[in-house]
Amino acid sequence: IMQNSPIDLICPRCLRGFPRSDVLYAHFRNKKKDPIHQRLNQRKTNFRNFLTYYNLALGELIRPEELPIDYHCFEWQYVLEHHRAESQR
Repeated sequence: IMQNSPIDLICPRCLRGFPRSDVLYAHFRNKKKDPIHQRLNQRKTNFRNFLTYYNLALGELIRPEELPIDYHCFEWQYVLEHHRAESQR
């Protein structure tokens, strides 16, 4: 299903899909009341903070050297492969 979908990226916090990175980053900026969403927007400005909250959103520990570059860490295949369900946390 996903291979035939226009969704390329997924928010690791809420698992909502997006067709482009600019729309995904707008989603992060619009979620002002959720600190995890806000920190997911900080990859270029505060990588350490970003990585802490990215791991929290995934429910799994990803080391910096394992993280795909740029927005590729939000590609649906990567997020779904590494995302742990709430019931497993």
